[in-house]
Amino acid sequence: MKTCRKFLAGAVALIALGMGAISCSTEPEIKYVEKEVIVTKYVCPKDKKQYDTAEEAANCCGVEIKEVEKIVYSSAIPETGSYDVYHYKQKTSGGKTLDDYVLGDKDVVKALTQGTDAATVSKTYEGFTEKAVSLNEKTIYVFYDRNTITYTFETGTEGKFDDGTTSKTVSGLYGASYTKPKSPSSSDYNFIKWMNGETLAPSVFGSKNMTFIASWKEKSAGGEPEGFVTVSGTEITGTETWTPSSSVFVSGRAITIPALIVSDHEVTRGEFLDVMGTDPSTVGAYDANGTKLTGDAVLNNPVNYVNWYDAIAYCNKLSVKEGLTPCYTVEGVDFSTLEYSSIPTSSNSAWDATTCDFTANGYRLPTEAEWEYLARGGVNCTYAGSNTVGDVAWYNSNTNNTGTREVKTKQANGYGLYDMSGNVYEWCWDWRGLIDSTTDAAGSASGSRRVQRGGSLYSFGDYCAVSYRFYYFPYYRGLDYGLRVVRPSSN
Repeated sequence: MKTCRKFLAGAVALIALGMGAISCSTEPEIKYVEKEVIVTKYVCPKDKKQYDTAEEAANCCGVEIKEVEKIVYSSAIPETGSYDVYHYKQKTSGGKTLDDYVLGDKDVVKALTQGTDAATVSKTYEGFTEKAVSLNEKTIYVFYDRNTITYTFETGTEGKFDDGTTSKTVSGLYGASYTKPKSPSSSDYNFIKWMNGETLAPSVFGSKNMTFIASWKEKSAGGEPEGFVTVSGTEITGTETWTPSSSVFVSGRAITIPALIVSDHEVTRGEFLDVMGTDPSTVGAYDANGTKLTGDAVLNNPVNYVNWYDAIAYCNKLSVKEGLTPCYTVEGVDFSTLEYSSIPTSSNSAWDATTCDFTANGYRLPTEAEWEYLARGGVNCTYAGSNTVGDVAWYNSNTNNTGTREVKTKQANGYGLYDMSGNVYEWCWDWRGLIDSTTDAAGSASGSRRVQRGGSLYSFGDYCAVSYRFYYFPYYRGLDYGLRVVRPSSN
């Protein structure tokens, strides 16, 4: 007797893994149960379609089936012995079809006793619930569905959503991405982000229901938002002596460094995602102990794979979000509606002609002179806060080129700024060019490459020095390219 694969509706068919070619004449009959649902269907191993009769299923293989045994199977272990156990997890897309599950783990369970319910071999997976158990001779298949998670977003008393409500819920499967509610608004406050304690609202559903509360900043308040520090300005006359020596603060170049509100960390993946709607990062994320991070845990690592165009778009969109005046103008671009997918990844004359209003109160990239002044931190150190690179920088010797590290896990410099040396390169405003006493405070007027500073996880220690200059094409998204933002301070 030749048989095609059979299963009971409500469960899913076996996903053959490493079994070689499937043949109607050699593959044993697959016996499925899910609780007490006993509706027989037939699946052809060739086209994977379901059929109501064995004869219809057999036609896919060109084999005539004259007799198919129809038996109602239970999930009881048929005989004492060892069994292979496959655990299949539902994909984030949901569904109950053959292609909606992927293999999670394989176990070998010894000495299962005849008559034992096969469900006893199921595991506990965070975010999943066991739904079906199936038997095939000496093999057990356990299928797990993703739990439905609900996130609640509450504005508090400071503001409301556009429809006048103060609370919204979003539901979906564990691990699936979702769209956060549109940012609430207020006449007295700027919305900053959604938080649950110290946890930033993630981009995908976690394993538990959570409530996120809006974080606000008073519009009339001076000073800096959370995660920022105020650094006083100074006048550089061009007569100073710098240790280490500088190619930016050269003899005779007089520069005014304004008072700035500075992010004390490189822009994180979570912050970039919240503003731009995507996290473009391609480099692995690790904690300070070298443990690889997954899921929401990566969001506190610096964003990477960012070109200069992305960086200025982030600055302007963050300014719009917080009710500030954007600094950058690109002809033909409305940053309030700009999508990440519309940002160029090849040379673009309009974006290269970007202008900056340094008097605007919005976020921007530091000029190269500002960046170096901030990195030096008011002290004479080779790196940003120390003469020992490993004290302040994640670079190739302590990352082994594996990936970024969580922000603010090294020593800060004298201004309270972290990762000014290492982790990811930081874009600056300036075009790359030779600097002399006549060079404007904002750098060269034109060029083909924009300045980057600070070194990265892939860099040798020397590249992480506060005096080291680097540069690249503004359209290029590098694996270790990121950013830090500043804005004017009224203090």
